[in-house]
Amino acid sequence: MNINEDETNKLLQEIRNEVIDFTTANFLGQIVEKYQNQENICFKENKGNRFEFVKCMMNFQKSQQKEEKKMEFKINYLKNEIAECLSINEKSQCQQSAINSIIQIQQDFLKSLELTLKKQ
Repeated sequence: MNINEDETNKLLQEIRNEVIDFTTANFLGQIVEKYQNQENICFKENKGNRFEFVKCMMNFQKSQQKEEKKMEFKINYLKNEIAECLSINEKSQCQQSAINSIIQIQQDFLKSLELTLKKQ
């Protein structure tokens, strides 16, 4: 690993920590809300049938896991963008750009969960 890669990884971790500190309560709260909405939908659709309820929730969880993998891939790809940015710009510019990107990735994740809810 070279110095630029170390610097990139360090900055990405700093950015992730900053974004997590800034957005965790809101982001996780919205995920919990969507999960609870799905539970209510599955419960209403499958009253009294535990097997169908579990099946309904498992489908949602599979979709959620798939979207989580996409989100993690996008965040990992962001390392390349940060490295490129650091070679051209100041750290603070790269940091703000990456923060905005991570927030957008989180919003995309929430939108995909919302679409999953609407499909079911």
